Amino acid sequence: MMENEVQKLEENRESKILSWRNCIDKLIAEIEELHEEGRFPGGLLLDTWETTTEPLLAPELTIQTSKRNLEEIFKYLMDDKVWCIGIHGMGGVGKTTLALHIYNRLVRDVEKFGYRPYWVTVSQESSIGKLQNDIAKNLELDFSNEGDERKRAAKLSRALTRENCVLILDDVWKKIALDKVGIPDKVNGHKLILTTRSWDVCRQIGCEAKFKVQPLNEEEAWKLFEKKLGQQTELSPEVRDIAMSVAAKCAAGVGLKDIPAEREWTEDLDMVSLMGNRIGEIPHGRSPRCPRLSTLLLNEIFLRKIADSFFEHMHELHVLDLSENRVLEKLPNSISDLENLTALKLQGCKNLTYVPPLGKLRALQELDLSYTRIKEVPEGVDRLVNLKNLNMEGTERLERLPWGTLCKLSHLQLLSWPNLVFLFRSKIVGFAVIAPSCGIFSNLKELSVTYCPQIKSLFTSILLPLFPNLEVIIVRQCGQIKEIIETVHEVGLETSFLRNHDIPLITLPKLKKISLLHLRKLKSIFEGRMVCESIEKIRVYKCPKLRRLPFSLPVVNGQLSAPTTLKQISTRKTYSKAADIEWWESLEWDHPDAKDALLPYLC
Repeated sequence: MMENEVQKLEENRESKILSWRNCIDKLIAEIEELHEEGRFPGGLLLDTWETTTEPLLAPELTIQTSKRNLEEIFKYLMDDKVWCIGIHGMGGVGKTTLALHIYNRLVRDVEKFGYRPYWVTVSQESSIGKLQNDIAKNLELDFSNEGDERKRAAKLSRALTRENCVLILDDVWKKIALDKVGIPDKVNGHKLILTTRSWDVCRQIGCEAKFKVQPLNEEEAWKLFEKKLGQQTELSPEVRDIAMSVAAKCAAGVGLKDIPAEREWTEDLDMVSLMGNRIGEIPHGRSPRCPRLSTLLLNEIFLRKIADSFFEHMHELHVLDLSENRVLEKLPNSISDLENLTALKLQGCKNLTYVPPLGKLRALQELDLSYTRIKEVPEGVDRLVNLKNLNMEGTERLERLPWGTLCKLSHLQLLSWPNLVFLFRSKIVGFAVIAPSCGIFSNLKELSVTYCPQIKSLFTSILLPLFPNLEVIIVRQCGQIKEIIETVHEVGLETSFLRNHDIPLITLPKLKKISLLHLRKLKSIFEGRMVCESIEKIRVYKCPKLRRLPFSLPVVNGQLSAPTTLKQISTRKTYSKAADIEWWESLEWDHPDAKDALLPYLC
């Protein structure tokens, strides 16, 4: 018996020793492998960003105004409260030059400023895919085997948020959907700078700082001319006078003060841009014959008057941009006959009171009347059956909508209409009754309601099912609003409004983002529960009376969890960080575990 016990102990000891030896052999092999990998017979080269990235070629800043502009922009860049800077101004005034100097200063002293810069030229023909590729090259990401735009966007976003960086987008011509590209929105350590000719592009992208680069004055223009000419060249008095006159006219980089003569409007023109000049007036009798012209950009040219004859021979025109002509009061009637027009941009025409009938423009997809002084909706808007985007933001004098107009806009995808009183306040129940038969809002994806001081709720539970494809809800600066969705019970109406143990339940299957901003009297989003399976971002700023988030949470493996799509719950700038935390702690929850499930997404 004793011998058997001893034998078993011996066998057990030998087995353990063998096992230990095997483990030690594996560790030794790993150490030798690591040691071999650590050999650098040819020497060690650390390929750091600081040593491999070179400054870009940039014209020297010799004019004091340009130097001051650079310092002003840098102040914005170093301001933690500023995420996006828009450098705008007419062509040729030096926007790109300023951006190049910002880039080079960051490259030369990255340790001092703490930001790694990336430069991307966008251009007018750029697309989401091309922009993603250009940014990816800067980040040394390989997208050759990735065709899905959303996955590419996710990879770009992760890469850009891993470090403190400044992304500079040069020559932006139109609004960029930052989320679709993969550019993070207001993430700590990430900054965005863009150059564009249009102030409106800065506004649409959400630039907190908008810096306008002004043309050179005559003295600065002459000094620049002399520098380019060189000190060795002496001008005669006659030539000097002519040169000074030319320099003054070219100070703005473009500097047209009159509309080009008709002989310059050739029949083969496809696109004409006169943006940023000081043309002022298109005189009577001017009627260019441009049968192929598809795009005409006349924004920011200080137009006061447009002759009715001007558009008579532009029947193929697709895009007409008259935005930011702040003294223009009326449009010519000839616009009514531009039947192929797909986009009419009038935003920022702050004195515009008259727009001619638009009923013939049945191809029109975008109508931007934001920040104009129109008092009524242009005649014929109800016949724009292909209209997708309707922007009425900032139309403070426009409060009423002809009954049934929106009912006919079945392709509408984006509606922005601040100050609207009549539709949602006085006729909401009647509107909800008649609307289902005409499919109103069935394609609407984004709804923005701002500066509507009289509305007390945005939707009713009966109206909400009319928005099956709604992806974005933005409610801002509506001082009297107390709830977003009001519960209304109408007998005989079929809705997706359900009840479960007397708790109202509604579904918004495609809602991705809800932003509630500066709503001081808001007490409730919805009294029941909301199922939002696609929700990505929830923003609540300065809504001190809101005490409940009504979102229904899924149960995964027996535990309450956040929606798989959720990325962020943002409460910053409620009043202060302490107030943010206090507000979050004061929220009431339908389930005791909901707070903990959502807490990781709070920022």
